[in-house]
Amino acid sequence: MEYNYAEHRDWVFSEEGVDQLLTIMERLDEQLQMSGAARMDKLIVGSDPWQTFACVDYLIERGHIKEITLTTSKSQHRVFVAR
Repeated sequence: MEYNYAEHRDWVFSEEGVDQLLTIMERLDEQLQMSGAARMDKLIVGSDPWQTFACVDYLIERGHIKEITLTTSKSQHRVFVAR
């Protein structure tokens, strides 16, 4: 089974999802301030990486960050910069 944002998006709005989203945003801000970019493997929170992917994809959807990864990159190597 592959990750599909549409299938996981609603989870982001659960109580657990919002908590995870806030944690990811803190990690993201730290990485962006330190180096100007953030990599997915440094943002993964909890035991289910797909939940982290959904939170990050939500941040992209809302325009908080921009992905600069090549499409051939593995999911954990996705790279993001501030908008």
